[in-house]
Amino acid sequence: MIPQARTFWMDGLTGKADGTSKYESAVMSLIKDYVTKHKDIDPNRIYVGGDSNGGYMTMLLIRDYPGYFAAAFPTCEGLNDSLITNADIQNIMKTPTWFTAAKTDTTLPPANYSIPTYNRLLQAGAKNVYLSLFDDVHDTSGSYKNAEGTPYEYNGHWSWIYVYHNECKWL
Repeated sequence: MIPQARTFWMDGLTGKADGTSKYESAVMSLIKDYVTKHKDIDPNRIYVGGDSNGGYMTMLLIRDYPGYFAAAFPTCEGLNDSLITNADIQNIMKTPTWFTAAKTDTTLPPANYSIPTYNRLLQAGAKNVYLSLFDDVHDTSGSYKNAEGTPYEYNGHWSWIYVYHNECKWL
């Protein structure tokens, strides 16, 4: 299941990315309803992930429904660490989480998002938290090259390319 937002998952209750989302309860209701209606789903093996705006929602879901998901994979996630309390960290660490980002991401710089949250989770004693932090985002398939033959470099925000090509390694 891949729910989509009419606007942005980041549309908070104040109209901006304020650490809330006007869609959060509806998304969680959708997930729970889907699981209830599909008896073949193992409720202990539900994974949540998203990229950018979807990474924001992923973070809200693991924060507000601690332990519901078997694991999470927020990519270039958009929940600014300044909006995460110490109590939130305690909730988030109940879900194994693998962050992915690129140092060249200027849309959601990992220094304000993934990295400090990852470090706080480690400091709080999280056992199942990982971070793949790439220097940049470039083609690894060999299919796309610059004129001089070097691998094509994508926008640094596109670190999901590594996730969906199964190229993440943790630090």
